[in-house]
Amino acid sequence: MMNLEKKKRDKSIDWLLRQAAIHFDGDDQNPHLLATEFNAGLATPETVRLAKGQYLIDNDLGAKYPNMSDIPPGKYWTRWAWGSNDMPGVDNGSFIKLHIYAATSFYKLYVVISGYFGDTYYKNTHTTPNEGNNDGYNPQGWRKLVTERTLFTGSASDPGRVIQLNDEIRYYRNLEITINGNGGQIFKVPVLNRMAFQGLNLSDGNSSTTYFWEIELEQTGSNQLTIRRNDETFINTAGLQGKVPGSVSIGVIKGIN
Repeated sequence: MMNLEKKKRDKSIDWLLRQAAIHFDGDDQNPHLLATEFNAGLATPETVRLAKGQYLIDNDLGAKYPNMSDIPPGKYWTRWAWGSNDMPGVDNGSFIKLHIYAATSFYKLYVVISGYFGDTYYKNTHTTPNEGNNDGYNPQGWRKLVTERTLFTGSASDPGRVIQLNDEIRYYRNLEITINGNGGQIFKVPVLNRMAFQGLNLSDGNSSTTYFWEIELEQTGSNQLTIRRNDETFINTAGLQGKVPGSVSIGVIKGIN
């Protein structure tokens, strides 16, 4: 009985010593040892939020880390504060979601998601201690991840026809429009209140006829486009012929961002 109690006591002391080591094995500035992926320790609120997949909300991140490369790996809900960049829509003070992943201090991946459009940009850094720039072997600047969504499929050609889209137009910077027939041509059109695009089609075989056409679309609702004009004409050996309305059909509309 005495030996059993002694063993329990020794194990208890060892456990207490381990807990004390976790609490006191820090340094003068941080007396409590913090938990990392390599050792046990105390978990800060930031560690808990990251472990649970939550963002660290900190609008002063730029003041704490003027050099972006000094920001610890993690996920931050913050404002852009690191000067000019080549990311349209991300300016000083813009709300962003910032993801930083790291293998070592020399290999990092940065992901910036803009607060309004949700545009996503990324940048890899691959440096070694004797390199003078922060990009090293990787392409310079930020790269955009282009996203697309099919907004309409079918056939629309008549002037005055309202095209119903399955999402709001304001979330996209460009529309990709596919034409039925005429070789299945595809056009990328910037999103404006009124948008016009033109095309042509050379006749097959030995025919000398060439067709020209133009379509004009207008935003008439948050998720509606109205065909304001759809005219086609052609030219042959007899000269330029008259206009034929509604002869070109829109088959697919995609939103590009």
